[in-house]
Amino acid sequence: MWAGEGETARTLPWQLDPSRRSWRTMTEIEVAEPDGLVRIWSYEDTMQGSRHLSWGGGGKVPGSEALLWTLPRSEIVGAEIKRFSLDESDFRVSFRDGSWVRLTSSRNGAQRIVALLGQGMPESDPAPALP
Repeated sequence: MWAGEGETARTLPWQLDPSRRSWRTMTEIEVAEPDGLVRIWSYEDTMQGSRHLSWGGGGKVPGSEALLWTLPRSEIVGAEIKRFSLDESDFRVSFRDGSWVRLTSSRNGAQRIVALLGQGMPESDPAPALP
């Protein structure tokens, strides 16, 4: 993360850091239409597994879903895959105030997030939620 005190990147939820959350906690990002808000949600996954294996793919534990963060889409100026990352799963999101954050997802997840956030304001197509 690169952000001064009070800048947008510093407002991202700590739950995005896998080392600081339960290994069963999943996060999702969505760009909601028609309000143009970017939202980050979390929930506990019901799939059996371990922190050392791929996780996700189960259902949501009832009552575990929580809205963690909201930002107008217009405050995001771009997103890009970091080519140096293993299987191109790292990506960077840049904000209008000059702050930015590097995050990791699955390769497919990173590509979908960059497609949603990397291209200026969405036109008329509704954006899908991302796992």
